[in-house]
Amino acid sequence: MGNYFGLKFLIFQACLGIFLANIVLAQAPKRIEAKYIEKEINIDGNLNGEVWDSATEEGNFMQFFPTDSLPAKYQTTFKVIYSQTTLYVGVKAFTEHNDHVVSSLKRDFNALANDNISLLFDTFSDGTTAFFLG
Repeated sequence: MGNYFGLKFLIFQACLGIFLANIVLAQAPKRIEAKYIEKEINIDGNLNGEVWDSATEEGNFMQFFPTDSLPAKYQTTFKVIYSQTTLYVGVKAFTEHNDHVVSSLKRDFNALANDNISLLFDTFSDGTTAFFLG
């Protein structure tokens, strides 16, 4: 009977540890305020200039693969601006040697073999439904 109680207590401790680790390691949802612009911007791949400089920058992401509980080894930052007709998302993805690897440019490529970015827009603010791009 003593071993049974010890085993139940050990399982309880393990479950409590996992629960607390999930609370501590859980990443709060990213929220960013999109900046409204009236000026036309030049889409050239550079996030410099008056319009981009005035936008809020967000980052500090967690990695997704091979584990989703550590900060990303190489960080990514992004900014969001919009006009009357267009939504612009500017992304800076950093790498160790400032280069990138693309194993394929075909439409249905293996996402885990490449660096990639996915954008999810939760337009209903329900945390379960989103437009997925990427």
